[in-house]
Amino acid sequence: MKSFFIGYNMIMKDKIFAILIILGVFFAFLSAGGVIAQTQTDWIIRDFASTITVNTDSSLLVEETIAADCDNLPNKHGIFRIVPTRTNAGNVTFDTPIRLVRITDFNGTPVKYSETADRFNHTVIWKIGDPDVTVTGLNYYKITYQVKNAIRSGDAGFDEFYWNLSGNFWEIPIEKYSAQIVFPVGISQANSQVDYYTGYFGEKGKDLAVYSWIADNTLQFDSTQAIQPGQGITASVAFPKGIITPYVPGFFEQYGAYLWFLVPIAVFALCYRVWLKYGKDPRVDKTTTPEFKIPENLAPMEMGMLYSNSTFKTEMIAATLVDLAVKKYIAIEEIKKTGIFGGTDFKFTKTKTAADFASLSGYEKALVDGMIGPNDTVLLSSLKNKFYEHIPAIKKAATETLSKKDLIAPAGLKLRT
Repeated sequence: MKSFFIGYNMIMKDKIFAILIILGVFFAFLSAGGVIAQTQTDWIIRDFASTITVNTDSSLLVEETIAADCDNLPNKHGIFRIVPTRTNAGNVTFDTPIRLVRITDFNGTPVKYSETADRFNHTVIWKIGDPDVTVTGLNYYKITYQVKNAIRSGDAGFDEFYWNLSGNFWEIPIEKYSAQIVFPVGISQANSQVDYYTGYFGEKGKDLAVYSWIADNTLQFDSTQAIQPGQGITASVAFPKGIITPYVPGFFEQYGAYLWFLVPIAVFALCYRVWLKYGKDPRVDKTTTPEFKIPENLAPMEMGMLYSNSTFKTEMIAATLVDLAVKKYIAIEEIKKTGIFGGTDFKFTKTKTAADFASLSGYEKALVDGMIGPNDTVLLSSLKNKFYEHIPAIKKAATETLSKKDLIAPAGLKLRT
């Protein structure tokens, strides 16, 4: 029996030892998994501290120091800081214009950046870093900016400092955050009521931060855990009225968004001024003087284009053909309809010599050459789907004729367009 117990104890010891080995391997695997899960894949803000000075003109001076770590990740150039230019507090919405003072490192050396105003989302975006320079490890940024209209004064019983301290637009985590809010003389712990909200937009939890008064007029917030992307800390401090002067927006802040309505008015005023100087016809006596001859012996096409403000119309071709027939340069003969399905046609015949045609104007020669060509006669029906090719040349020649007579200015035709 004694040997039995000895054997049993040995077996149990072996089992316990085996179980311990298995548990050790299991926890080692879990630890390895934890290391893998914590492998850095993007920027991480190791420390983020804000100093916010509240001024009696309802403005803030904000200084942010950010220690951001990108480890040894490739192709990293910098970070984005997004600050809202419009604040929603309950049912009240008010604009908070932002003016950047500077962006440097902790030693005061300027850091390259670009600024973009997102008017749709009411934010200002600072892209901090040189796009031509990659960085690794810890990088230090100090951002200083001014905020207008940061104090709510619409309530009859109190004024309120309401500001998103850390910002909810971060796409990277923040390991540690702290903020010091320095109030002007007259605002202190004794006459102030503090509230705050943490979490994602719209959430009102308080688990991400705590606050304390570190001086009579200085309030400090500290994060209690890492702040995840999209989360933030918003502070609300109510205090008596009469200490902060309500903000009065300037003219451009109130009406700047509507100034683009003035653009068409300004264009109209400019065009009207130019028309008064160059385009308005002079006033003349209402008496109409009858004309008994064609002005300056102009041909029908010249008169038509001049009357239509240099616009070429196809009926001017017909008028020119009739004019050439009157001048005996061509003859127009109507050919009667033949058969049941036949139609009336017209025959055009040259009636003068080539030397006589040389005396015609450019557009008249272009018309005759385009219709009749080197032959002496042509049927109108034979010109179908062919003659239209010559119209641009006729129009161009007519325009040149009027230009040579100083009746139109080609440059004026372009300006009209």
